[in-house]
Amino acid sequence: MPGSLSLCASRLLLLLSLLGAVCGAQAFTIGFAQSDTAESDWRKANTESFRESARELGIDLQFKDAGGNTEVQRRQVQELIDAKVDAIVLSANEIHGWDGVLLRARKARIPVVVSDRTLALQPENQDKGLFVTWIGSDFRYEGRAAAAWLAQESGGHCNIVEIQGPPDAAPSIERGKGFRDVVALFPGMKVIASRPGMWRAEQAREVMNGYLKQEGANICAVFAHNDNMAFGAVQAIEENRQLGLKPGKDILIIGVDAVRHGFELMQEKKINALVECNPLIGKVVLKVVTEILSGRSVPPRMYTEDRVYTLYNAAAALPSRRY
Repeated sequence: MPGSLSLCASRLLLLLSLLGAVCGAQAFTIGFAQSDTAESDWRKANTESFRESARELGIDLQFKDAGGNTEVQRRQVQELIDAKVDAIVLSANEIHGWDGVLLRARKARIPVVVSDRTLALQPENQDKGLFVTWIGSDFRYEGRAAAAWLAQESGGHCNIVEIQGPPDAAPSIERGKGFRDVVALFPGMKVIASRPGMWRAEQAREVMNGYLKQEGANICAVFAHNDNMAFGAVQAIEENRQLGLKPGKDILIIGVDAVRHGFELMQEKKINALVECNPLIGKVVLKVVTEILSGRSVPPRMYTEDRVYTLYNAAAALPSRRY
């Protein structure tokens, strides 16, 4: 689990209860720079979480969607600065290249909160407080959890193909590192191929088709960095009927996000495990922003709590799944 700066579920709930007393006392205009709503089911739910929470809290949410283009997103953040919003929430498309626009936000005295995606600032800017806090899931833990489940399920012997997110996206980087942290402990486990699927089912299907042509029955498992790419892997296996392989049986499938359709495929025994990455963090983030704007201090990092789901607990969780 995360270190001393993380917040476990009970502490996060306590924080929200304290914040509830002050929220709504003043109307704020908050800019939200989203990476790409269309990229996945997770991102759609994340966007709606912010919009719904803003309406509930009486916040004027100035929404920007970069469509997966980092240069566009930097311009959009600058537009929010020029519009003199009270604060900015940034869910960065990629981890690099944010120093300049964040320096301009600081000069304009507009606090920035980083949501979901982490940033990699230049060394000379890391201690300048260019953003107040980061709120999201522990991506490296998610990768470790996926590998730990696979090690147990496979008995520590497995040839794995990996379908990554974009190379410069924080979840892709950290999930890959975390996965390998655990795989390295088992000599019989090996990542035999790894390529980006860019968070999308169709691109992951194409990647998986290539893997099947190269490796075929040599593949023990697929680790997809998000659920939509796991869906693409399932589709590719089913399309290659000549190989006689079944997803979830002959090739284990692990995804990250735990969206509703992933649970449905798990009940069909086509997906074996899902590591949760909860997208419904809009209210948490916006309440923290109002705390900051009200002059209160907050921790520099706040982690949400996620779970691992398999066939054994998926059925109970599915009815209440909101995303």
